[in-house]
Amino acid sequence: MTRRAATALVGIILLSASIARADGYPIEQYLNIRSAVGGSWSPDGATIAYLYNESGTHQVWTIPAAGGDPKQVTKYNERVAFVDYSPTEPVAIFGMDEGGNERTQLYLLDPAGGEATRLTKDDDAIHEFGGWSHDGRFIAYAKNTRDARFFDIYVMDMKTRDERLVLQHDAYNEVAAWSWDDKYLVVSTWESSFNNDLTVIELSSLKDQHLTPHTGWATYTDVAWPPHEDFFYLVTNLRMQWAKLGQYKLKDQAVDIQDTAPWDTEGVALSRDGNFLAYALNVHGYARPVVIDVKERKAAGYLQQTDGRLGNFRWSPDGTKLLYNYSSPTRPWDVWIYDRTSERAQQLTHSDLAGIPAESFIGPEFVQYRGHGGLKIPGYLYLPPGMKKDRSNAVMIYAHGGPEAQERPDFAQTFQYLLGQGVAIFAPNVRGSAGYGKSYIHLDDKRNRLDNLRDYAAAVLYLRELDYFDEKKIGIYGGSYGGYVVLGSLTEYPDLYACGVSVVGISNFVTFLEKTGPWRRAIREAEYGTLADDRAFLETISPVHKADRIRSPLMIIQGANDPRVPQNEAEQMVDAMKKNNLPVEYLLYVDEGHGLTKLKNRLDAYPKMVDFLSKYLIKKAPAPNGAPAPGSAEGHEIPVDLPASDL
Repeated sequence: MTRRAATALVGIILLSASIARADGYPIEQYLNIRSAVGGSWSPDGATIAYLYNESGTHQVWTIPAAGGDPKQVTKYNERVAFVDYSPTEPVAIFGMDEGGNERTQLYLLDPAGGEATRLTKDDDAIHEFGGWSHDGRFIAYAKNTRDARFFDIYVMDMKTRDERLVLQHDAYNEVAAWSWDDKYLVVSTWESSFNNDLTVIELSSLKDQHLTPHTGWATYTDVAWPPHEDFFYLVTNLRMQWAKLGQYKLKDQAVDIQDTAPWDTEGVALSRDGNFLAYALNVHGYARPVVIDVKERKAAGYLQQTDGRLGNFRWSPDGTKLLYNYSSPTRPWDVWIYDRTSERAQQLTHSDLAGIPAESFIGPEFVQYRGHGGLKIPGYLYLPPGMKKDRSNAVMIYAHGGPEAQERPDFAQTFQYLLGQGVAIFAPNVRGSAGYGKSYIHLDDKRNRLDNLRDYAAAVLYLRELDYFDEKKIGIYGGSYGGYVVLGSLTEYPDLYACGVSVVGISNFVTFLEKTGPWRRAIREAEYGTLADDRAFLETISPVHKADRIRSPLMIIQGANDPRVPQNEAEQMVDAMKKNNLPVEYLLYVDEGHGLTKLKNRLDAYPKMVDFLSKYLIKKAPAPNGAPAPGSAEGHEIPVDLPASDL
């Protein structure tokens, strides 16, 4: 999954549903919990620029690195996607699209005065920022101006604002890193979300060299080039199950793996002098931080937070401090700084909890259950305190997006709201999820697509066996690919689920591939199958063609500007539901894209979802058309009788 895909999915994960309760905190209060993310050091190390959503969308804020009063810098209606300081001047680049259309433009910002100047001028192009040169003279980025299907690489002179094309290539390209002396760019070319290559470009001559020829599937990410070295660091899973830290030797054109332990490596950050590395290991979704003194080959400090997620590692200009983001299931995202000299971590930002006591938030239990064919499936089970094993309780299954993404233990406002209302959450990482090795992520490719849904159906059986839940009070919801999981689960297993909430979900794989952003089609076909070879199969797994099987009420939420899963996907399913006289509620937001990011829209959508789930998950309205009650197991079998196997 690319960084842009992961960023787009953040809004979707936040978009879920709730049950009203007069004596509890209202959903609006949970939605007003804030989060601080990102973070970039000013050149003198005195100030941090980061993103905070005090105004309802993430905007640029600054705060003294030593702690102090934060200051809001930008005040747009649209969400700011990132902010990155120049390494030499007190200015920064930030990115912003319009109405969720993902056509990100780049802006130059004076954080002190708040003035911003738009640098890119093509309204129809997506601009993916690739970073500043070390001398602060240039920025690099990818954009798809020439052809919407392909991203070419450009460099802009920040003094003259002249733009220079440095790589024209009919592929999905992005900037991976500058060389330490700014003479080269490393470019990543993505064939799919699980296969890419690296190329190095000599900027003086524009000669390029392919660095990573390989067969099969492999990814090369997290490139960091230390000063005065003929190698760079990267993370790769070439000929391995796990993505591991390595050194790419330019002379030998080979990778020297530095760590062969299990679990994926992520978030590599190298200090400016090349002496210190920071990264995390993804252990069942929990981040295990690693800080290394490269010269001494030993640990250079210890971050104590291991109960959630860590990200956005950034070393201070002098290499003495490490900035990072931290969240857990009971703590929203905030910006922290670790001082390796004093070996102490300081929380720099303090996200507003909207008056809700932090001690009321609930963390999950890590569990495993038998999926389709006996495959061992990991997941997170959130139980409200005091829940009794009396088979009377409600539970929502959460289906993550991707599909090659991963559910991980960070903070979700609506998870906490549901738990506060006595509704449990189960969030599994079914086959096809990231984080469990290369083989696991490919178990649902193409013709194995429905095995993914079978794992979710097996989750229903697992939940029944726990004796907490009423089998007629098991709902399912998700966004993007998770939205497809909802639609597919209600059509393939119509007797298992009380209701479903699908957010920007795929309903018809053929029209999805035909109409999704042209830069995405080839990458998605590598996962789902091609229109040329697999059209008939794609038709058979498309929920819209089986809508008459649905027995449970359905809510669909869609952004009108979604370039990934276009509005047509939602409306096809809505029309099919209405044609079959099935209960469906449809919410469309004209100023949103792939999920709801604006607080005003969430404040409109959530009360409506409150009513929907109150009616169909808790109060249990009669099933439509005389069908058996949703959640019954009448006439249904799930093939999970084989012995459990290891991952």
